[in-house]
Amino acid sequence: MKDKEYKDLCDACDHILLEDDSDSRMAISWLHILKWDPTWLENYNVLFVKMNMNERTRIFLTLLRYSFISLIRIIKGIWVKKLYINKDLTGSESDFLLISHLVNKEFNNKKNDLYYGDIPNNLHDLGLSSTIAMINHIGIKPYLIPEEWQTGPIKRIVLSKSLSLINEVKIYYSQILEALKLIRSKNVNELHNKVYREAAIQALSNSTANNLRLKIQISDLLRLVKPRFIMVTYEGHAWERLIFLEARKIDPKIKCIGYQHALIKMQHAIFTNLGENYDPDVIATSGVIDLKNLEKIKNLEKITKVNIGSSKKFIKPSLNGSNTKLQKKTCLVLADGDIKECCRILFFAVDLSRLNPNVHFIFRLHPVTDKNSLIKKNPLLGQLQSNINWSHSSLEDDLESSDLALYRATNAIYLAPSYNTLPVFFGNKKSMNIDPLFDIADIRPNLFETNQFIDILKVTNSDKQNILIKKILKYCNNKYSNLNIKPLIHILLNS
Repeated sequence: MKDKEYKDLCDACDHILLEDDSDSRMAISWLHILKWDPTWLENYNVLFVKMNMNERTRIFLTLLRYSFISLIRIIKGIWVKKLYINKDLTGSESDFLLISHLVNKEFNNKKNDLYYGDIPNNLHDLGLSSTIAMINHIGIKPYLIPEEWQTGPIKRIVLSKSLSLINEVKIYYSQILEALKLIRSKNVNELHNKVYREAAIQALSNSTANNLRLKIQISDLLRLVKPRFIMVTYEGHAWERLIFLEARKIDPKIKCIGYQHALIKMQHAIFTNLGENYDPDVIATSGVIDLKNLEKIKNLEKITKVNIGSSKKFIKPSLNGSNTKLQKKTCLVLADGDIKECCRILFFAVDLSRLNPNVHFIFRLHPVTDKNSLIKKNPLLGQLQSNINWSHSSLEDDLESSDLALYRATNAIYLAPSYNTLPVFFGNKKSMNIDPLFDIADIRPNLFETNQFIDILKVTNSDKQNILIKKILKYCNNKYSNLNIKPLIHILLNS
């Protein structure tokens, strides 16, 4: 997709979102274009396909699949009695309600939340209580919830994957009404009409239902927790907007905060002003660079921005190299959360391992990716070369033992230079838009063919590598600042 086509698509989706101020319209994830990403934008290729028998078949099968999923949800609702799976929610009233994500059961026993890190502890130190509500992406069972999540000073509430029969029927009914409204909509612009048609289909999707389900849960949760402030991880998703709306419905005095982690090139939804009901009161950034970029956006000039940093630690590397690096040259492969992108980089690394048997490779999956499911769908990944190992260590330990870190779109790469590990982008110029380090694309090395790897290996453990890492580290330390929530608290208590 070319830049102009991308811009026209964003304009069309924004127009349709803004023309109807309704929950069911805002809940359609497909209308919220997060970023320019080849994999992400595959969802919009249908807009550029002529209406023929194949396209009619796709529409029919898509609607059939969505209807089947909705039917299953409604049937499951017969046995669902609660909005949450926690046994006990007493004592959950807090100053802050943080909306987080449960993406992997292996993270259940981690002390800090995967997304907010030390923020709840810092709030506690400042005399402010917090409760974390976790969107249940993995369908975790109640008996797997750690006891300390319910008894500790910082409570964690896990949301249910399904609601009651009545709620599920209401959700499906609102989806049908929205689909009918969209399919009847017309515009003189041909692209807009195509977006109307596809949006009508996507109004019936599982993701739209999930967003409406979350809205109901958060509405109840706000009455339970009675927070003064609500904070969500912020990228511009539909569910984020719905949460802000619901908070203002329950109590207009609640301040809404969007915690942004790292901007990449040509992001869109996070820069879109959808009105004061759906926009955050404050955008908290994780670094100085993103704060400055957000301050340049005219659409967001009425929204307060503040840099609070991140819990990620950056350690100035020794230019003499790390003593804990493995004797054999080691390349850490940082896979993305998207399955297609994950397979793309892993299979490329498999090719590299065959051509470079003297190099050790560590495959590290994104927290949302289940290794067993990945191998089941891609059996070749279960039969790896002897110089490849799956990571069973922390990200910090993997980086500590690696010379290179091969990546595409993962923000974990910002930590690499802190451990004297050289970031290497896998892709060509056409894929630069997904590179978290796109601002320094002229500094950090990249490769898109296996034969380029040899030249990159020559740089490791050299003065040139030390110079490169020093420059990249300076950028990363501005991209992610040390965590300091006091500026945010000052703004919230004095506004």
